[in-house]
Amino acid sequence: MYQDFSRSWKRIQAGLSVLLICQFLIIGLIPARAAASASADYSFASGAFRKVWEGPDLPVAQQTTSRSYTWGPEGWAFNTEEYQESPGGRRLVQYFDKTRMEITNPAAAPGDRYYVTNGLLVKEMVSGLLQLGNTRFSPLEPALVPVAGDAVNNPGPTYRSFKGIASLDLDNKAPERSGELVNATLDRDGQVSQDTTLNKYNVRYSYFSPTLSHNIPAVFYENYMTQQGPVFRDGQPGTGPVFDWLSTMGYPITEAYWSKVVVAGHTRDVLIQLFERRVLTYTPDNPAAFLVEMGNVGAHYYAWRYAGGPRVAPWATVNISNQAGCILTVTLNGQDNLAVEVTANATRSFKLAPGEYSYRGTACNAPPREGQTGFDPGSQNDWKFYFI
Repeated sequence: MYQDFSRSWKRIQAGLSVLLICQFLIIGLIPARAAASASADYSFASGAFRKVWEGPDLPVAQQTTSRSYTWGPEGWAFNTEEYQESPGGRRLVQYFDKTRMEITNPAAAPGDRYYVTNGLLVKEMVSGLLQLGNTRFSPLEPALVPVAGDAVNNPGPTYRSFKGIASLDLDNKAPERSGELVNATLDRDGQVSQDTTLNKYNVRYSYFSPTLSHNIPAVFYENYMTQQGPVFRDGQPGTGPVFDWLSTMGYPITEAYWSKVVVAGHTRDVLIQLFERRVLTYTPDNPAAFLVEMGNVGAHYYAWRYAGGPRVAPWATVNISNQAGCILTVTLNGQDNLAVEVTANATRSFKLAPGEYSYRGTACNAPPREGQTGFDPGSQNDWKFYFI
């Protein structure tokens, strides 16, 4: 099911009206075959994706707060994927460890709350139905990927383990259990049991979601889903709700279950609950800031959909070289909107979304370098800035 990324980029052009100029007005940009540096900074396939990511995760990346990522440290693959209701039948997506971002209707207002969505990936992997439109699905096998813990030698449940107990079609509803201890267990075969020894963790249900009729434990709902903390909004740091849990996670589709999960080679008690878009885990012996974590749903889904294939995307590798004796700042606006800094007489490598950009480079109080440039999909580029 691999996409031909060269053809996919043409679909991005057609479906999203992204115009790549045939002959770039490149000032100081010299194509090169030189390898990129050992580490690369990743861009976003859309500035709208960056804006959504920055809210909860920029403070984590900048280490101004101690909590787990909501999306992940970077969006490592992007492409267009089939979706019937999108222009040209395809939509722009970008994968993160925790999920996939999507722009289904690029003609909508970019400031709309649901301009960028994240897919119903958990529901797809549990049901084995790959969603290709609002009402269009392609059958696959439910994912045999472990929901939590190590990818191999892990007896913990997979997504398929939840198929018989998940609310996939307004079924498998639960009664309200607010205040009750959570001691139900689930094994890899999908068998549900009770283990009262787990009462030692004193985990209790505190919120009942009536839409699909499932209960959410306090360790998830009160301690994590409704948490307040450092966030980044409209280009400014602040404090507020870390994320809107309903649009980020969807409704719960299961109750919470304890499982024996192997994490880094060690068996641990882990509480797992599935939502339409995300998975939450609670590991009692984790450090306080990481007691609750989002599961790596984006990575799991990518491995399921693309049969374990490599994480590839038509990035343009751009090596920005600062030939000045002071810090260089380059502001780029186009497919993504970002500002990068390069120290004196140094080079940094970036993975940028291909397309057309306007740029402004400043250094050493010299007149700025400004102009238009563009990057082809999969290209290697050396970009040298000289200031006299």
